[in-house]
Amino acid sequence: MIGPTAPRTAVRLLPLEEESRLFLRLRATLAYLNARVEPALSASCYGGRPDATRRGTDRRAALVRFRSLVRDGGLPWVAKLDIASFFDAIPHGPLLAALRQHVASRRLEREVAGYLAWYWRARWPDWPAATPLPGEPVGVPQGSPISGVLVNVFLTVFDRALERAGIVFLRSLDDVTILAASPAALAAGLGTAKSRAQWQATVGVGISGPVAGSTTSSATSSPAGMPVASAV
Repeated sequence: MIGPTAPRTAVRLLPLEEESRLFLRLRATLAYLNARVEPALSASCYGGRPDATRRGTDRRAALVRFRSLVRDGGLPWVAKLDIASFFDAIPHGPLLAALRQHVASRRLEREVAGYLAWYWRARWPDWPAATPLPGEPVGVPQGSPISGVLVNVFLTVFDRALERAGIVFLRSLDDVTILAASPAALAAGLGTAKSRAQWQATVGVGISGPVAGSTTSSATSSPAGMPVASAV
């Protein structure tokens, strides 16, 4: 068998200096992408957004809203969904198709496609250069500013589906917190979230089992970026 059987997972695949040069070339692309994508994102979307502190879309703002929904909004039941291996599993084809829904720029699409292709190749360092890589290209590098924008682009359809279903939620990249007034409502919300997650089959990953329960003071004062309810 030639080369490894699966791509590597890594946050940084290049030396910092080389990665910085790559990002500088993408900086203009990122600015253009942010300007086009930001107005289309859900108000329940936190993380991976430009100028998040000033706009009130950072993780601190998410925690403030979470506390308000629990204490004042009558939504004491919470479940946290984690999309397993999400960054490693986002397929490039559907991701670029989602990008086209927001940005009508062939040049920008080529630049993003080139960035994704570079990352896919970098995940197979031991694969012979002249040999085509196996399988469908997938994955975006964690920790890159442009990756956060691409994740939000990809999950916008999911966000809008939850909103249309009347589900109260907060999403920070691949972490989704659902809030409800009762255990029954929470279960219904979780079922709707899973049924509406049509991208799940495309990505080929599942939603891990939620941790759900009546929130406590420890849940509403959690220092984490996104809240998690205490299990009961």
